[in-house]
Amino acid sequence: RVLFRSFMSTMRLLLVGLGNFDMPLCRHSVGMLVLQQFAKEHRAAPWQTDKALAAQRSEVYLGDPDVHLHLLQPLHPMNNNGKSVAKAYSRFGISSPTRVVLLHDDLQKEFGKVTWKSGGSALGHNGIRSVTSCLGCADTERMRIGIGRPEHKDQVVDFVLSNFTPPELERLRTEFVPNYLKFLLQKIRALADVEHRTGLPNPKRA
Repeated sequence: RVLFRSFMSTMRLLLVGLGNFDMPLCRHSVGMLVLQQFAKEHRAAPWQTDKALAAQRSEVYLGDPDVHLHLLQPLHPMNNNGKSVAKAYSRFGISSPTRVVLLHDDLQKEFGKVTWKSGGSALGHNGIRSVTSCLGCADTERMRIGIGRPEHKDQVVDFVLSNFTPPELERLRTEFVPNYLKFLLQKIRALADVEHRTGLPNPKRA
């Protein structure tokens, strides 16, 4: 029903799951896991491999207010995810970095917690650093998904690249992810509401 809405009334967002595509169950790729579930819940178009973007892409339209979501899973390693994001940003005509939403893991939050961050520092996250470098701007919106933290700092790399345990995966799929999807949809609608009311991607930064 949304396909016939006026182009001018439809907001475009680029929704990106950061991670290592070839490591789908590792903690570092939880953003991709959540994006895949979001696509499934909202009946997005089938995922397609786009060689030019070096990414898997899909899209979906949401109504009330109207939003055209471009969904992206980079095929580059996490540290180079920004290359795919920058190409998609240009290809899909995204008008501002504030219309790019990054879903990513967060060591600073306990497992199961989720928060939102609008722009600013990468806080040590190499995927965010890559996106910031490739876009030349740190104004992206971010959904930070807690994965917990190992006891010792020297265990961090092995920890983020390790797979979730079976009990953790069960909790993610049955308990946490449904809440993440509600949270994400609320944020998307809030961004769209602001733009439809003001005509600006984010009036606080304009």
